[in-house]
Amino acid sequence: MRKIFRENSQVVYKAVIFDLHYTIIRPFPSRGIFYQRVLKKYGFDFQPRMIKRAFSETWKEYGDEKITRSSLKHYKRANIENWWFDFHYLAFKKLGLRDRKAARSINREISN
Repeated sequence: MRKIFRENSQVVYKAVIFDLHYTIIRPFPSRGIFYQRVLKKYGFDFQPRMIKRAFSETWKEYGDEKITRSSLKHYKRANIENWWFDFHYLAFKKLGLRDRKAARSINREISN
């Protein structure tokens, strides 16, 4: 948190930021189970641990810097949807799913 000091020694905070994911909220069912259910509708049968591993590896490859830089463009819904599609498609490829049309449909369902 960034503090700004004024002449009269009062502390003014410009922003307070919370980390929601697994700090304040915890998704239920887990990401792996949720994705598994959606993927199964499209004929893909992956175990939740495999999905979680692919997601985590992709997140790690993206890196905090790329994620932060990319998020600056997230003021439009289309940009957010495209970012998540690119991310999900990379994760899905790790699972062996290379059909972009199926990946786009799966991404749309996951995002809604």
